[in-house]
Amino acid sequence: MNTFVHLESVRPDDDVVVVQLTDSHLRQRPDEDVGGVRSDDTLLAVLNRMRGQVAAPDFILATGDIADDGSPEAYSRFLQSVRESVPLFAIPGNHDKREAFYSAFGAKAPAGIDAGGWRIVLLDSVVPGSDEGHLGEDQQRRLLDALHHAGKRHILVVIHHPPMNVGVPWLDDLKLQNASWLLDALSVSPNVRAVLSGHVHLEFDERYPRKPATAPNSTPEYIRLMTSPSTCIQFKPGSQEYQLDPIGPGFRCLRLHPDGSITTWVDRVEAA
Repeated sequence: MNTFVHLESVRPDDDVVVVQLTDSHLRQRPDEDVGGVRSDDTLLAVLNRMRGQVAAPDFILATGDIADDGSPEAYSRFLQSVRESVPLFAIPGNHDKREAFYSAFGAKAPAGIDAGGWRIVLLDSVVPGSDEGHLGEDQQRRLLDALHHAGKRHILVVIHHPPMNVGVPWLDDLKLQNASWLLDALSVSPNVRAVLSGHVHLEFDERYPRKPATAPNSTPEYIRLMTSPSTCIQFKPGSQEYQLDPIGPGFRCLRLHPDGSITTWVDRVEAA
């Protein structure tokens, strides 16, 4: 759980192609509904769409809330559904139960991944019993150590709880609670290119300007902050309180280029 995985299949001058699956919310039984949909069915629909749109990802990232109830049965079915010939890596979300999650994913939940010219840092922001996120001291040390030893690699940080507001007040209350610490820590590292999150069940992609005083020579001058649609239900952008969006579930694909730039897009299946 505290090690970095090195993907030998990706060369330093290769693009790194990543698919993000997030917030699948599988239940103990596959016939149980979440928000009026069967999350097993929507996950399978998204996976079928992904396989038709992304020819050969280097790995898949599952960014939390894989199980809605933390049940071992849900994790087992997720792993059976994905069944890819490419590596799968995962982080927990607030609906996941740590013991069951790490028991199911084991080596698939490392501290991070080194692939080509990129380092992907995986963080655990779960606070047991709370929907809010927080990075504890162990995770803070993990991040700082990963940044310090990244060498010339570009860095993508992956965390379930976003460190920024997404314009949905009731969701913004449930973001990463020590977000300012995280963004300050990332601002001083010129290698950091982006933060990828789940949790909010909607698409978001904005730029966080670095503070010139902390990283005067950093390039680029911003950190990209992204969230992605759930493979299950979607939340309504801009809603003042809990409200579902009828738009279909989806996934995000990222192409991490050797020069540190990122090409990314979101793809969805049609809403039922």
